[in-house]
Amino acid sequence: MWSPGGTGLKASALLRKLRWVSLGPPFNWASREYELQAPHRPLPRELLQLAEHYAALARACCSIGGSSVAADAKAAAAAAATADGMQPDAATAAFRPDVALVNYYQPGDTLNGHQDDVERDLLQPIVTISLGCAAVFLMGGPSRQQQPTPLLLRSGDVMVLGAAARACYHGVPRVLCSWEGVTINVCNTASNNKNNSNNINGGVGGVGQQQQGDVLHQELAREEEVLRQAEYRAVLTHMQQCRVNISVRSSL
Repeated sequence: MWSPGGTGLKASALLRKLRWVSLGPPFNWASREYELQAPHRPLPRELLQLAEHYAALARACCSIGGSSVAADAKAAAAAAATADGMQPDAATAAFRPDVALVNYYQPGDTLNGHQDDVERDLLQPIVTISLGCAAVFLMGGPSRQQQPTPLLLRSGDVMVLGAAARACYHGVPRVLCSWEGVTINVCNTASNNKNNSNNINGGVGGVGQQQQGDVLHQELAREEEVLRQAEYRAVLTHMQQCRVNISVRSSL
C-alpha cells in the first residue's frame, strides 16, 4: 500500500522501469495483435489531430515532389498491402489513427531492427513524435540485407513512415542521453491569474468584500503556481535522461 515515507519502491524508480504504454486499444506484444474489444479510452484528441496534420503534410510534400514520386510511393504501398493479404482498393488514402504506442528509452536502451507490419492496412502511415533525449534512428529497406541510413532524431522531431517506408526495417541503436538540448518552456500563469482575480466578485457586495476575495484568489494562485513550477522542473529533469517516442497509427 502506497503511503508517504513508505518502504516500497519510489515512484521515480518505477518510472525508470517503464518501457511502453498503449493509448487507445491495447497492444498484446505476445500475440502481436491489437485487443480491439478490450476496455480502453479513445486516442487523445490533440494527439490524433497532430498526427493527422503531419500525415496530410507529408502526403502533400510527396505530391509536390512530382507525379513520379507520388506514383512510386502509391505503388510501393499497394504492393506491401497486397503482400499482407489485403486488396489495395480496400485501403483509403485518408489517415484514420486510433492507437498510439509509446516507447520509453533509458540510457543504454536499444530497439532492434523490425517491421511494423501487424496493422491490416499498410497504406495507412505511422506518425512518430520524438521527445526528450536525441536518438540515432536507422532506416533500412524491405529486407535486412539493405544497408540502413542513420538519422538523428531530436526532441520535437516528427517523422512519417508511409508508402514504401511503411514496410521497411528500422530500429534505434543508441539513445544520446548526454545531450543537453532538452528544454521545456515553463508557462508563467501568475500574471494571468492576477488579471483574472480582478474580475472576481465584481459588482457583488461592498468594496471590502471584493478586496478580500481578490487577496484570497491571488494567494491561492501563487500556491498553485509554486506547485506547477515544481511539476515542470520534475518533468524537465526526467526528460533530460530519457527518450519518449510516440507512434500514432491505425489499428484497423
